[in-house]
Amino acid sequence: MQPLNERIESFDTIRAFSILIVFFGHILAPQSNNRIFQGFLWALNPSLSMSLMGFLSGFLLTVKYKRNYNNNFFIKRFSRIYVSLFICLSVIGMYYLWLGKKVVHLHTVFHFLGLTGFMRLLDVKNQSSIGLGLWFITAILIMYLLLPLLAQILLHKNRSLHLAGLIFLFILLQNTVGWGYTATWNVITSFTVGSYIGLNKNITFFENRNVLLSFASAVLLLLVCGLSEGETVNWRVQSLLYAFYPLAFFPLLIKLSSILPQIIKSSITLFAGISFEFYLLHYYFIGKELADIFPNIHGLILQIILSFSITFTLSFLIAKLSSKVCELLAQYFNFESSVLVVKAKE
Repeated sequence: MQPLNERIESFDTIRAFSILIVFFGHILAPQSNNRIFQGFLWALNPSLSMSLMGFLSGFLLTVKYKRNYNNNFFIKRFSRIYVSLFICLSVIGMYYLWLGKKVVHLHTVFHFLGLTGFMRLLDVKNQSSIGLGLWFITAILIMYLLLPLLAQILLHKNRSLHLAGLIFLFILLQNTVGWGYTATWNVITSFTVGSYIGLNKNITFFENRNVLLSFASAVLLLLVCGLSEGETVNWRVQSLLYAFYPLAFFPLLIKLSSILPQIIKSSITLFAGISFEFYLLHYYFIGKELADIFPNIHGLILQIILSFSITFTLSFLIAKLSSKVCELLAQYFNFESSVLVVKAKE
């Protein structure tokens, strides 16, 4: 079993892997004319990437806090989200104002408040030039608020039945009332499954999985979801599979992390530490948005290098600033801004 440090390296690998899938998926999918290839990319992002991100969030929070969802819990979690969100959107807002794009609008306020997902729910078209990808923030904030209730449900003596019932409910809601974007239900479902395992299991649940079985399951999931995205299989099939993505891919990624050279692990840890800011910012430095800066750059490889370099540098600087602000908030509200420590049996 791999040793555990203050931040589990395997979880950093999963976080970095998920964000990189999002990054490359958003660059490559719009530029491809091959329907099959696009279907495969969409199976990776948002299907796989959002499932891993939602699951990891639910698992880590429940492992750390269990039933201890007091005022400090909400202050810590909301400050982590909103400090980075405010700084990232402020920087992008000023940049877009300089470019002459529309930023001053009521919808911009919704984005700063993390309420973008409700605009999708109400089928409101965004009139601001910012707000890309922020539906995920809304979904995560909702799950934070529901976590105390969710924990009670998933710690009950009938918790397995409750989990199955919740997953069925989410599938039913997605396929009836919808929510503007199917990946929202992916995050909600995977967060719930992650919370269940975090409350009732530990990291050994993944480390003891059969890697070959996980690999076969992962390939099958990607194949089915790729065919679904490519409209060869009914798109509704995907909603049945959200809960299984992390169960298949976590053992593989944990195994991968255990065999990576230390120099690569160190790079992954660095990237994972700024992955939230990277997610928020990358939308504004890819594709057409990158052309605002470099109008004569057309090569795909060069686009990727420039997009990644700009986003990484800006994310690193903002993450440093956000961390400092969060520390000041922790001191002001008199709680420790501690790093997650997860324990497992050796």
